[in-house]
This record gives sequence, structure tokens and C-alpha cells, in this order.
Amino acid sequence: MSVGKGNIFLIQIESGEFVPGQIIAEDKRGMLCISCGLFDQRVSIQNDASELKLDFKNCFSTLLVTPKSLDKDRWIIIGSQKLVIPKRFFPYEKEQKKGGVGAKIFDPGIVENFLNAYYSFKPWDMYYRADYFDSMLLDASKKPMNLIFSK
Repeated sequence: MSVGKGNIFLIQIESGEFVPGQIIAEDKRGMLCISCGLFDQRVSIQNDASELKLDFKNCFSTLLVTPKSLDKDRWIIIGSQKLVIPKRFFPYEKEQKKGGVGAKIFDPGIVENFLNAYYSFKPWDMYYRADYFDSMLLDASKKPMNLIFSK
């Protein structure tokens, strides 16, 4: 399946479960990256997208990511749905007006570590900057209460 706006994909976390994400925008001109939303849902098998009910209230992060995980089937595309994330929450909107200056693009490995920390499988403060993952959340209210810390 080709990568496109509205696609639902699954990222496996350390429990063996999958966390859904949705492609909300693509930049095919400049940085060649995708904007995606991550949802606080876990599924135990690779469901069909029609079985998942994505809701903006469950979205805890919107990120600009490199598409290599989707291109290489590391994150499995399972179908497509209508977008549920309002455009004002897209991660690239402000930077696009400045030609991309200031945009933060996350590698798939960092996104996977973020998800594992979000679900308390890895320490939230695993990187040099202890609050690194805080910047990946939509806002502070989305930060889980049961996080683990290494320090």
C-alpha cells in the first residue's frame, strides 16, 4: 500500500502490542517528510483500519517524521480513515510559513522510544535532556502519570 494522507499505520511497542498513527500531511517538495498523529490506543493484533475508531481526544502527539519506516514496512499501513486531527495541530504548519526553518523531524527510532516511554516500558528521561519527550506531546496535559524515570 502506498503512503498517503489519511493512512492508518501501526507501530509495535515492547509489550508486543501496536499503537496506531495516522498520516495527516505530506511534504513532497522540500524536506520529504510526513506529519502524523499518534493515538493513545493499543491493539494486540494488526487490525484492519476499519476496526479502529480514531478520535482526536485520544491523540497525544503530532510529529514530523521521516517516511523510511513506512517505506520499509517497519510501521505497517493497515488502511485509511478520514482525518480526525484539526489542521491547527499539524506539526509543520508554523514552520512551513518560514520555509521549513525550525521544523523538528523525528527519526523512527526516536518515535518508537517515545512510545515505549509513554507506556512505561522505557524511562521517560532516557536521553541527555530529561524532558526531551515532553516536547513531543501535544501539550502537558497529555503526559502520562505513571511514567518511569532512570534518575
